[in-house]
Amino acid sequence: MPSSSVRRPSLIRARVGGALVAALAVVAAPLALAPAADAGSVVYGATLDRETALVSARDGVQSTVLSIALKPDDAAPARERERPTVVVPVPADPVVGVLQGPAEAVFAELDQATAPRTVASETARQSGEDVPRPDPGPLTAYEATELPAGDAAALTAWLRRHDLTTSRRQARELRRYADAGWAFVALRLSDPVRTEQTLRPLTLEFASDRVRFPMRVLGAGPDPVSVALYVVGPHRVTATGFGTYHAGRVEDLAPTPSPDVQALLGGEFVTKLGMVGTPPAEIEDDVSPEQGVSDRLFRASTDYPFESEAGFATAPLPAENAPEVPFEGAPGWLWLVVVPGVVVLVGVVGLGLRWRSARRG
Repeated sequence: MPSSSVRRPSLIRARVGGALVAALAVVAAPLALAPAADAGSVVYGATLDRETALVSARDGVQSTVLSIALKPDDAAPARERERPTVVVPVPADPVVGVLQGPAEAVFAELDQATAPRTVASETARQSGEDVPRPDPGPLTAYEATELPAGDAAALTAWLRRHDLTTSRRQARELRRYADAGWAFVALRLSDPVRTEQTLRPLTLEFASDRVRFPMRVLGAGPDPVSVALYVVGPHRVTATGFGTYHAGRVEDLAPTPSPDVQALLGGEFVTKLGMVGTPPAEIEDDVSPEQGVSDRLFRASTDYPFESEAGFATAPLPAENAPEVPFEGAPGWLWLVVVPGVVVLVGVVGLGLRWRSARRG
């Protein structure tokens, strides 16, 4: 991913101390995962339907593209429903932006390129270019405000100023983030959520030497948790509690992502991780994907939709997967069998001859 000093095509970027006016987009093709009830953020005045992220870390900077889908929440206080709000924890003060143009379809394209194989669609997937591009739906405005890192008082004051009520457990987790030096980005919609709406993908860049994604607030929520993470980097990755829905080279994605989406994929390998319907009590910490035991490729199918973390963790290490060296006049595995065998055979023959000579004597 480009650092904050490099301009991306079709990306509006700003230091957010004020507001960003942007829009909501309905992603044409949903992820091949169960919808998420919660995922990494705290929502007021609406229900968090699902959240999807594209993340990478390079040269001390983490880049995140975040998609948030909301549904109406009739049980929320009327004052919160008027202007629904999403609060996103971020590990450090971020540069915040919003995608526009063809790049808005980033998750629709990634979902299409990593969808499970089916017999009916195999020919279409191989042709690549014959598959139509997903088209984001209608747009709606929202504004984003950054709350400074490590300032719990600023977060509390902002929530009170906008008359937003946080549960005790979620408030405790938000304070823990603030005490650990995290910042927050608050997204305020201008109108109520009356049907399912998906925020135009938000971009966050901040200092970090590794990928981190907030999960603790989910453990403080009441609903099962489903999250989809696309992690781009030099190798395949794994994460505790997540299965793998796709693992492959960026250059092999088919259909090939559009140039605007390719500009967001600053890495050689893409791993699609998923957590589906996990009980909140099982989430104890944030997620930080780690390099897997190998770069073994994986493409889901309709009868094998994902690879479990435990199943992949038992795979042989790369050194154990070294190809056998064929015998072409140079020592190889054959010598390890032949030479010891010859030695044993010569020894046996020698002992036999000595035994016969002793009997004749």
